[in-house]
Amino acid sequence: MKNLAILSFLLSFLFVSCGDDSGSSAGDSIEGIGISSSSSEKANRDSKSSSSSSEKANKDSKSSSSSSEKAEKLPVINKTISGMAQGPFEKGATVSVYELDTNFQQTGISYETKIKNDSGSYSIKLEDFKSQYALFKVNGRYIDNITGAKSAYSITLYAFTDLDNHDNVNINFLTHLSYKRILYLVTKKDKSVDKASMQAETEVLRAFDIENDGFDDAENIDFFGKDKQSAALLAISVLLQSHLLDENLNNRLTDFTSYIETFGTWNNEETKTEIADWASYLSQNTAFEKIKGYIKKWNQTVDLSILKKYMDNFWQQNYDLGECTDKQENRIKENRNKLSSFGEEHFICRSSKWEIATSKEIDDYPNIDTLNSKIAKDSDIRWLDSEKRKCEVYDDTYTTWRIGHYSECEYGFGGCTHKRENTKVKKGDRYYICNNKMWLTLGFRDSYPIEYELDTLDWKDTTEGAIRKGNVTDVVYIFDNQKWRVATIPEASLGGCNEKNVGNFGYAESRIKQALSKFECILYPESPEDNNCFRIVYNPGYYICKKIGPKTNLSWDWKPLRFPDYTSICDNLSDDANSKKVNPYWGNFTPVKEKCLNCNQENIDHFEDQCKKRCYVSGNIAHASACVLGFGCKYDLYGTIKEGPSMELASDTIFYEDEYYSEHLYHLSYPISIDSTKKTKYICKNISLGGLYYGWNVATDIEIDLAPTICAYSKGGSGFQILTGTSGTKYVCDNGKTRLATQEEIDAWNLL
Repeated sequence: MKNLAILSFLLSFLFVSCGDDSGSSAGDSIEGIGISSSSSEKANRDSKSSSSSSEKANKDSKSSSSSSEKAEKLPVINKTISGMAQGPFEKGATVSVYELDTNFQQTGISYETKIKNDSGSYSIKLEDFKSQYALFKVNGRYIDNITGAKSAYSITLYAFTDLDNHDNVNINFLTHLSYKRILYLVTKKDKSVDKASMQAETEVLRAFDIENDGFDDAENIDFFGKDKQSAALLAISVLLQSHLLDENLNNRLTDFTSYIETFGTWNNEETKTEIADWASYLSQNTAFEKIKGYIKKWNQTVDLSILKKYMDNFWQQNYDLGECTDKQENRIKENRNKLSSFGEEHFICRSSKWEIATSKEIDDYPNIDTLNSKIAKDSDIRWLDSEKRKCEVYDDTYTTWRIGHYSECEYGFGGCTHKRENTKVKKGDRYYICNNKMWLTLGFRDSYPIEYELDTLDWKDTTEGAIRKGNVTDVVYIFDNQKWRVATIPEASLGGCNEKNVGNFGYAESRIKQALSKFECILYPESPEDNNCFRIVYNPGYYICKKIGPKTNLSWDWKPLRFPDYTSICDNLSDDANSKKVNPYWGNFTPVKEKCLNCNQENIDHFEDQCKKRCYVSGNIAHASACVLGFGCKYDLYGTIKEGPSMELASDTIFYEDEYYSEHLYHLSYPISIDSTKKTKYICKNISLGGLYYGWNVATDIEIDLAPTICAYSKGGSGFQILTGTSGTKYVCDNGKTRLATQEEIDAWNLL
């Protein structure tokens, strides 16, 4: 029997503060603060001027019967849409609406508004929409469903909707988790929008073991309601957040949508088990009562009893326990999920609640036959001994029990039956295949070669750089140097890197080591050789195709996208060619659209946002103050005083680990607000932000008096120097800091 105290780390992050809500995340946009207002107005005019071309596209689309069935041309739509952005998102978060054409691609016409309050309310007026279909997006910080605190990081949620049927559109976790699946079913499977929406939303609910019991459309569900569907939406939100620190929530959302988009299922068993373990721990302790108290502070309408029922059902189904009903009273069942931290525990059904059974309760349980008593179905196992080493497997094809192979009894995948022949499963980084009544190991992904040749059997040579998924597993292979090998993670997503696509970049998965606490090391002892406990985690990342090796022996490879690469991604060289030496300009988004491979909407939004934040001077990334003030800060301007609008700057930190797990930190500044009605004096000086050595800082009275002299060195090894301002005032410069000089210091300086 495990000690629950050891597992308390599952909840250790739950009550960590979400951070100071005055901070800014890397996802914050600079639109709407003055510097981009003219460009925003131009974008709206350009959008309206494209109406004639949009009408032509609509006329052309009539020739396709399948397209016309999915998105018929409708009269121009002019209406106001209201709704709730339910993180809930806090006041000031941005809601955008994008018009979609007959192929469900963006037309370029969009509208934007801000959240009105901390409940996520918004309202937006749409004009001249020529399609009934639209994609809604909300980006910003949100109210943590579990703690009720404001998040320190931003998240992005989407909702696909039919404007012809909705005047109210809520953007929530259910709309976000289902929108890619809806578009896939409509565009790839030729389903109607209504049927695709119903199927996708049902599949998302099923992933959380929630039945679609006559629920409304996802965009109509509000988790400030009192019904079952409101509690279901909140349960999904809470389960997704679970023990995560909020900066990791975007990764989990991306993981879910990438799984469910094509197949309609969420097969990441490791993540589902982590969530189930967290929910199980809450149920076994008083922690859920504390969470209910937090939820009541920001949501007083939802039925918390239904919420708990949905959350309990999730972990109980994950453990294969079923519901604890009156018929199950005093029944003892084992957690059959071998990935679970509670994997060796037995649970007893007592008073409609599954609880961890004591050793005495297990010992006193009637007999092994009672433990096995249930209606058999295909691949079920039943134990032949209390130590659970020997088992029988039920094969539905032959409607009989047979002696199980040890892999069927011990691996936790159930029986390898006739119906499951060639079925593949994954546990950790290892793959298994059902082969002739036993589970065979296929090998390790990335790190080790495939142990059996089933995956690439009979493959022929093909074009260099071609990629292909294995016959049996989901491992991706690349044809490189006249042979097939396991592809790296970027290659699996982006294809081969070669001379033809140098400079192209794309979105893949990066693999990094994650350090663990002492308690976590008990469950993840993956590196005993160096006594450093870690686990490998996969996080979204960007890679760029680069030349590597000496000039005499060039080769190419995908490398993590680093700070210097933003120059080639966001910079438009024509802007630089037309600028003067110190004339700054903002990054141009055009190169991103030309070079980004396999980019989906989230990736495009991310880089558009990043490029708008990047300021350039003479082809190099500069401090954002240069673009705000209209002149660059270079070495020959060191100490120069300039006057410009008052502004507030922030810096976002880019952090990543390369293939050698070396840490990299870059600080990039961007403006939060600009007030042209107020003037401030700035000084060009060394600001040391990730290699950006010169930038404009607000000048102090002392710096204005001393300009262009800057406190930067000492004289005669005395540790300080005396500087004289234009007013005649004497100052002490000591280790880069300036203050008024005393008479004693002036006298001492004159003696040097």
